[in-house]
Amino acid sequence: MTSHYFRSTQLNFISCVAMAILLSACGGGDSSSSPSNAITFTTFNNPAATTSSYFTSLTGIRGDSNSSDVYITGATILGSTYTAQLYKGPLTGGGTYYTMSYPSSAGATTLTTNSYSADNLPNGRVNVVGSYNTTQNTSQQGYIYTGSVVNNPTSGFQTINFPGAKLTIPHSVMNDLVVGGYEPQAGRPHAFIYQISTGKFTPLTVMTDKNIAETAYGVWHNGGTSYTIVGGFTEVSDIEQAYILDYDSSTGTITNTTAYTFNNQASVLTHFEGITTNGSGGYYLAGFGQITSTSAASGALVNVTRTSTGFTSTPTWVKVTFPGATTQDSNTVYQNNLLGTYAPGPLSLNGYVANVPISLIK
Repeated sequence: MTSHYFRSTQLNFISCVAMAILLSACGGGDSSSSPSNAITFTTFNNPAATTSSYFTSLTGIRGDSNSSDVYITGATILGSTYTAQLYKGPLTGGGTYYTMSYPSSAGATTLTTNSYSADNLPNGRVNVVGSYNTTQNTSQQGYIYTGSVVNNPTSGFQTINFPGAKLTIPHSVMNDLVVGGYEPQAGRPHAFIYQISTGKFTPLTVMTDKNIAETAYGVWHNGGTSYTIVGGFTEVSDIEQAYILDYDSSTGTITNTTAYTFNNQASVLTHFEGITTNGSGGYYLAGFGQITSTSAASGALVNVTRTSTGFTSTPTWVKVTFPGATTQDSNTVYQNNLLGTYAPGPLSLNGYVANVPISLIK
């Protein structure tokens, strides 16, 4: 089975098919809707991507705490230029795209930058995390940007690499935590937690110390020092499973670790790529999976509820298939909206928003 670790474009491990790179605006995209209890799909492409050889992709979304707008992270390819961007505006499109490339410096010329997640800070500022590489070091390096939402910022960036790692991919940020994956100099990828206030990395062991590989794709802040983290892991069978767990940032304690397979069936590949509250103490997750090694991979919106002892063992899975797509990823989730990429379409890779009626995922 192909390993799927890290959502980094040119050398992805657990991405899916994804190159998962960025956002787009709903500029000129097609929309498909059906009856009131059916999923509504909208192509969400960056208007700057004007020819079929270009692409956009959606990687992360977070609501703007000061308005009804959203932040969407990712990147776009225009010709041969691969550039991270941050979209701010309505989920229906028509907002503003900000270029967020890691700035070059003496002896380090930036080649590419991917942004994967954004989070709110006071006074309209944001934290943005992602990865970049340079002419001098082509391996992906992690970064966090802290600052205003402006075009082409020249300061506010900090490299954050897991100690001794060959590459580092931060996937999600909320409040004081960043989660992601790193690849050691030898061996398969592993997950990490990074605490912004202390600058400390902590390896994340998901199920047992026998994990062959794991990564962390999404983090949600429940309040205080309580967080919930999702992602995927494999053990000796090389079957990938999704997980959800609770984490206390003050004690480093992990509780309620629960593993899942796609659509609650025996599957060869399952992971969660994004997390948001479902408003009832549980979570909506961006799910991705494959039943057999020869079957098509599928995206899903997943409703995981809390129980008296942790999380439900049988969450609700709603498969989300963009009409006419031959490849599709589900990369992030906001309220009851699943976002990701699909092909074929107007571009070589296209972003989409799928609105899933609440009645389908209760």
